[in-house]
Amino acid sequence: IHATSNSCLTQILRGELIEKRFPFPNSSPLFIPETKVYKNKYSRYIDNTLNYQSFSNYSNYTATSLHLCFNLEQFTIR
Repeated sequence: IHATSNSCLTQILRGELIEKRFPFPNSSPLFIPETKVYKNKYSRYIDNTLNYQSFSNYSNYTATSLHLCFNLEQFTIR
């Protein structure tokens, strides 16, 4: 279980991955993770202010994902 470093783009390159999202400590009295299955070629933006997350592969097949993490404050739009 981890938080991303500021912002992260995630792309599922092959297979399926299960993501579990967990609330930050003290944000909710109930600890019920939100679970989603992401399939091949799915893209997602993850913001560190949203929650903690974990990715798992529960199948017998290889899954590959790419995570591009960056700090949005370092980018300047001109």
